[in-house]
Amino acid sequence: MLPAGWKAKESKSHPGTFFYINDYSGETQWEIPTKPAQPKNLESVRCSHLLRKHRGSRRPSSWRCETISQSKEESIRQIIEYRNQLVHVLETQGQQAMEKLFVDLAKTESDCSSAQKGGMFIYVYISCNNSFIYKLQYYYY
Repeated sequence: MLPAGWKAKESKSHPGTFFYINDYSGETQWEIPTKPAQPKNLESVRCSHLLRKHRGSRRPSSWRCETISQSKEESIRQIIEYRNQLVHVLETQGQQAMEKLFVDLAKTESDCSSAQKGGMFIYVYISCNNSFIYKLQYYYY
C-alpha cells in the first residue's frame, strides 16, 4: 500500500512498470514513495459552520433536541443574530475574540455534530499551479 497522497499508474511505454504520482503537486517519480506526499504551493482554508435546523429540515432532530419544532424563519433569525454578534466582536475585539465566540456558539447552538469540535468540520487545501486552481483536497475532522 502506498503512503497517503500517492497513486500508482502503469507506464504505457513500459508495460508492467509503474510510476508514482504525487496527488498534491502532480509530480511523478519512478521510485516507490516511502513517505506521505507533502502539499506544495497549497493554501488551506478551515471551514466551520453553525447549523440551525427547523421543523422543515430533512431530519428535524439533532444532538441538542430530539424533535426540532422551530420555524425556518426562527432559525434564520437566530443565525442572523449570531452573525451580528460575531461581526460586533470582530470589529471591537479582533479576529481571535471572534473565532473564540464562534467556537463557543457552535458548541452550544449548532445542530450539527461538528459542534463538539467548535463547528470545525473540514480543511480544504487548494493547490495552485500557474495561477489556476487544479485540485481540491478535503480532510474531514
